[in-house]
This record gives sequence, C-alpha cells and structure tokens, in this order.
Amino acid sequence: DAGVTDKVCEHCGQTLPAIAPFGLYLTRGEARIFERVARAGPGGVHIRTLIDHVWGDDPNGGPLYAQKSLHVRIWHLNKKLRSKGKEISCGNRHTNYVLRDAASQNVFLWVPRSDQSEALA
Repeated sequence: DAGVTDKVCEHCGQTLPAIAPFGLYLTRGEARIFERVARAGPGGVHIRTLIDHVWGDDPNGGPLYAQKSLHVRIWHLNKKLRSKGKEISCGNRHTNYVLRDAASQNVFLWVPRSDQSEALA
C-alpha cells in the first residue's frame, strides 16, 4: 500500500514497520515470524527453525519456554492477519507452520519488496 508508513508503539516506543501488501503494523518479533513463515511456502517452517529465527541472536538464549512464547506470539499475530484474511497455522505434521488464506486454507506465499526485507531484519 503506497500510503502505509511505519508507526511507533505507544507502549514501548518500538518502531513498527508496515508490512505490505497487508498494511499491518507488526512488532519486531511478529515481523520475524511472519517473514520466515510467509517465505516458506507449502512445506512450511519447522517450529525449532522458527524459534531459532526469532531468538537465535538473543544473548540470553531467548525465553525459558520458547515454544509456548512462540505460540503466544503467533496467536497475537493471527489476530492481525485474520483482519486481512490470512493466518499462520500448523501444517500437516503439526510441527511446521504455514501462512494460509483463512477462508480457503490454501497456502499463501509472500515475497516482500527489497525495502521491506530490510525492515524485517
């Protein structure tokens, strides 16, 4: 969306990048989850790979209960995505996450523009 710009979280002051084509404002953690899952395509991304992607560079190793924390973040992210007709859900093996169209359940592949890739890093 051409008129979509970044905004600042009123609670923590973090810059929230706008993710096109959806025009959603995501936290850094939500953006990392979205980016990795959305690029994975039909095979999805394994939960351990996703945890490493979100918290791999955390000097403290990430949260103690990373899997539970990931599920909570995905739940919050899905509240935003469903407003645009998309959702992140478990794939066939119940360990791989995929981005789906909420109505048809078809897997949705998203390839960001180059300027959006930098915002998700």
